[in-house]
Amino acid sequence: MSRAAIRIGQFTVVSVLTIIIVGAAFESVFSDVYENLSPSWHDARRPVELAILGSSQAQHAYNPLKIEEQTGLYGYNLGSAGQKPDSTYFLLRDFLATELPEVIVLDMYWRTLEGELDFSQLARNYEKISDSDVRRDFFRDGFPLSAKIIHTLPILKYRQDFYWFLESSLNRLLDRADEDADISDPPAPNTPTEKSTDFRGYRHTTDTISERHISEENKFRNYRFSGFNRRQVEYLRRIVELARQRNIDIVVVSAPILPQSLDLVADYDEIAHRLDTLFRSLDVPYIDLNREPRLTTQLDASHFSDENHLNAAGATLVSEWISSLSTLPPDRDGRENR
Repeated sequence: MSRAAIRIGQFTVVSVLTIIIVGAAFESVFSDVYENLSPSWHDARRPVELAILGSSQAQHAYNPLKIEEQTGLYGYNLGSAGQKPDSTYFLLRDFLATELPEVIVLDMYWRTLEGELDFSQLARNYEKISDSDVRRDFFRDGFPLSAKIIHTLPILKYRQDFYWFLESSLNRLLDRADEDADISDPPAPNTPTEKSTDFRGYRHTTDTISERHISEENKFRNYRFSGFNRRQVEYLRRIVELARQRNIDIVVVSAPILPQSLDLVADYDEIAHRLDTLFRSLDVPYIDLNREPRLTTQLDASHFSDENHLNAAGATLVSEWISSLSTLPPDRDGRENR
């Protein structure tokens, strides 16, 4: 056997062992982020009449309890961090296996339509699926080949979790160093005033964004619009089609982002026009709350926990506004016979 063949063999063995050992270490440390992700609507006290879908924008913006106070509709918020339309479609199918809501509010954060494959959101939402048929279809059709390979190998499956762990650890060290450097003038991070609480899937928090995050560290400062991904647009079409097949009213809403963040999005006129054109083509009602004067005149930094997420005060305003839509009638006549 030649030296080259021996070296190739040694390299292969070392590589395989590294993949196995590091993958096992990642699994032992990070697998808990995928546990206990069963959907909250399984704990519903009665049939769900209002389903709220979308990314963390939805999760932080629409309070089912507030909406129920105004409309009588018993709702659940199915939003989740980073949720893109591909995951939304399969989550909705899983939800409809046991529930038949009267109305769907689909939150449309435009950034969920951008970019290529986002494996982390696929994997987390996949773990929420209970129905075996939907779970099978999700992995078969919703996971591209590259995602199937990543999901199979722990060293790849948990790599993003590892990066997030390093990033958060580094940020904590830097914040601590800043505080030690000048104890009289510590940095002003977002200061939590109350631990986030889950109310039927809605993330309730009273955090308020800091001045530093509004200006110096705003993540929209260098943002550039990259266009909509065809895969995600196709899954939007499937979501609308699925709702119509089940005779469910659907309305699409873009929750507001921090006004100062919106000012930094130079292409927002184009984004808004594309969204409006897209939902007109799907014949679906669409409301952009970033362009709704009745709401935007009431919103300021005190209603946001960060650059694009509402806190409890902001969610109350948005939930009350949503409750006034004609698709969410306050009277309940005839619902029992639906």
